[in-house]
Amino acid sequence: MDGIDDVGQGFLADGYFITAAHIIKDCPKCFVKIGGITYKPIEFTPVFQGERDIWNDETQHDVIMYKFNKVPSPLHLSARKVTFEDTLRSYCMSVRYDDKSNLYYNELSVEEVILKNQGTENYLWCEANRFEGSSGSPLLIDNEVVGIMHSGNNNGICTFLKVRSFILPPEPRKYKLFDKPSEPWTPEYFNKKAEEQINDAFE
Repeated sequence: MDGIDDVGQGFLADGYFITAAHIIKDCPKCFVKIGGITYKPIEFTPVFQGERDIWNDETQHDVIMYKFNKVPSPLHLSARKVTFEDTLRSYCMSVRYDDKSNLYYNELSVEEVILKNQGTENYLWCEANRFEGSSGSPLLIDNEVVGIMHSGNNNGICTFLKVRSFILPPEPRKYKLFDKPSEPWTPEYFNKKAEEQINDAFE
């Protein structure tokens, strides 16, 4: 994701473009390049948009999602719980700025990540390399996205939003993941759907 002065990141999974909500809020004129085509998120209506500020409330979700039809997306969102035994990897672009050409050069960086704290709310903390503009990049177990980078500090500790905090495990025969909801798409909506699935399973 590029802007006039800033660069952020996002990824494609299950037909959705996903990034950190604070990127769109901080850089409303940003654009996304996918397969040589440029998209402006401001021209699309997100299917889910969380809040960016977690410092006072860790129950918030720093994530925004857009539906992009017919765009290949080899990654999948996963509601699995991250454990200390999992092999975690961070895929993000190491952004390098060339002041001679006034251009940003993106170099994919694949880094092993060490889980440090599972957290009690929607976020977990990991030891991981962080680059300028790496907010919105995915945390993976194989090809499953289990986290979205929110922030990091100079000591190598990064905060990731848990994907399980805003999606449900897929139940293809009973409820299609990310079907258009009949009411606002909120955590309460997902909780209600989860309860319905549990009731159906034991009928």
